[in-house]
Amino acid sequence: MIRDQEAIRCLFIPTRLGELLVPGAAIAEIVRTAPLAPAGPDTPPWLIGALDWRGERIPVARLADSTNSTATRHHIVICFMPGADPRLPYAGIEFAGLPQLEPITAKTLDPEIEDRDTAPRFAAVPFKHNGKPAWFLDMDALEHALLG
Repeated sequence: MIRDQEAIRCLFIPTRLGELLVPGAAIAEIVRTAPLAPAGPDTPPWLIGALDWRGERIPVARLADSTNSTATRHHIVICFMPGADPRLPYAGIEFAGLPQLEPITAKTLDPEIEDRDTAPRFAAVPFKHNGKPAWFLDMDALEHALLG
């Protein structure tokens, strides 16, 4: 748990369901959406394609509908994957709008939330951040699903 004096920098990705948080240490880069290679025919609908990034082919997922689905500026957060599998050193998360990088502290978190059946894909650890629903991204679950 976060102590009062500690802060963890996280990227806040807004979704219609709340904010999806990615720890700052997991972020390799944020890029504007470029043309994606199409996903295969047997892939889940949340896997929207692959991005060629710095000589790597990165799978790109859309984990939740954006709060601003009509935004013309789409971005992809390139994340380091937590496992040591050389087949998947990175993965991308696509979203509309601009993400916010800010610290979270014990004072800004409220673990007392109502149960919800809806959460972004691969969301874990639900809480409220400054009174809004939020979840940390379950990087291990995303990695496992991508490696299939």
